Amino acid sequence: HDPSTFNINHYMIKSFQISGIAEQIYKDGIEILVLLHESPFHVFDEIFGRRPAPIQISFTPFAMEEIDYFIMSATEIPKEFPTKHIQVPGIFVDADKCKISSFDKQDVADLRPLCGISEDAFVYASFSQPFEIDKAIFNTWLNILKGASESSILLLLRHNLNMEYNLKKEAESKGIAPKRIVFLDSFILEQHANIYSLIDLYLETSSNFCNQSSLFEALVSGTPAICLEEGNSLYSSSFGSRVLSAVGLKDQVVSSLAEYENLAVRLQFDEDKF
Repeated sequence: HDPSTFNINHYMIKSFQISGIAEQIYKDGIEILVLLHESPFHVFDEIFGRRPAPIQISFTPFAMEEIDYFIMSATEIPKEFPTKHIQVPGIFVDADKCKISSFDKQDVADLRPLCGISEDAFVYASFSQPFEIDKAIFNTWLNILKGASESSILLLLRHNLNMEYNLKKEAESKGIAPKRIVFLDSFILEQHANIYSLIDLYLETSSNFCNQSSLFEALVSGTPAICLEEGNSLYSSSFGSRVLSAVGLKDQVVSSLAEYENLAVRLQFDEDKF
């Protein structure tokens, strides 16, 4: 086909019920239907499960017969994945959620008092959801603070007061001053995208979970990060290792919590990186 003859239309669906979207796609004669990001399963099943288009493509891996092709880079293809692949260079990131379109390192000194961070602090950070912070990873973070300088702190998002109280209490029980666990209100992060300029090292949670948007925002801002290699077959769990490898930071992907801890402490004192 001559690409100049292609007629490509897109639609903003606002008023349809989920059950009616597939029917409308079929009526409009849509030939290629693309799933750009993860959706609740019932949404996927109600639309893609009805196969309203002859060709259905996904940027998110679903091992289902309704998906004909999966778009991914060579480093992303899961083992024994049955769907056909359309290989692209680099790595696909669902960046619509990303708050940072362009990054400007503004006056960091003005942000530190706002966030309760001293000027000489080395800032480790993770903006993960509470369910992503399991006991093993939090204990590893505490060990990192033990091995790092006394001025180092761990910056987390404040989700609720119970979480803040419990994590500070756990830190104190392990000999870490509670004041070294600093919580940031989410509205401050939303209003000040350059908060990432405060962070010296972003800590991805574990191999089972990955806060994709926060990790991507950190990397876009120029903030280095470390993570664990994928621990299972979940696509989201391997995002950290895939994206760090894609941007040339494969040496900051480790295979164990012990390596993760040692690397985080060592990087604080690496003058070439900081």
